[in-house]
Amino acid sequence: MSPEEATEIVKRDAVFYRNSGGGVTVSGGEALHQPGFAAELLKQCQAAGIHTVLDTAGHAPWETLVEILRYVDLTLYDLKHMDPAEHYRLTGVDNVLILKNARLMAKKGIPMVIRLPLIAGINDSEINLRMLRDFIIEVGRPKVEILAYHNLGDAKYLALGFEPLPFSQYQKAVVRYIKELLSASGAEVQIL
Repeated sequence: MSPEEATEIVKRDAVFYRNSGGGVTVSGGEALHQPGFAAELLKQCQAAGIHTVLDTAGHAPWETLVEILRYVDLTLYDLKHMDPAEHYRLTGVDNVLILKNARLMAKKGIPMVIRLPLIAGINDSEINLRMLRDFIIEVGRPKVEILAYHNLGDAKYLALGFEPLPFSQYQKAVVRYIKELLSASGAEVQIL
């Protein structure tokens, strides 16, 4: 599918976007793996008056990211782990470039929401959360969204013949504590 074809599909719901305050979100996988397509789609959506969002982990050269950001109204920026070695162990890449890009976006005033995909025993240690809190302060206290792991997909995994993921669902009190810890940064923190 071409960006033009995708834009035509998106435009079908333009009235809904205007009435709801919504728009189009380019995500993935990772949208930065198809930068030309993503940039052109977002450019065409903006030209049609549709609000645009990029959902990314930010692991791309700045030159690639900035080309797409020209057509983005808001960026949802995933920060999976603050420690570079642990980030590498979990994802296969360290977070040096990811954090550098977030700093550059903040410096240039590019609207960003930091998202924390929270998984018990993976990235919820006190030290990681405190490092994230400090980073939130460093980049100007953007809004933060906590996406706590839940097991709503377990039935689907079983129906498809797969084992559910081996993670525990959070208790609400634990997520509220993490929200309070991150709120100490002065940023607005929301649990999704």
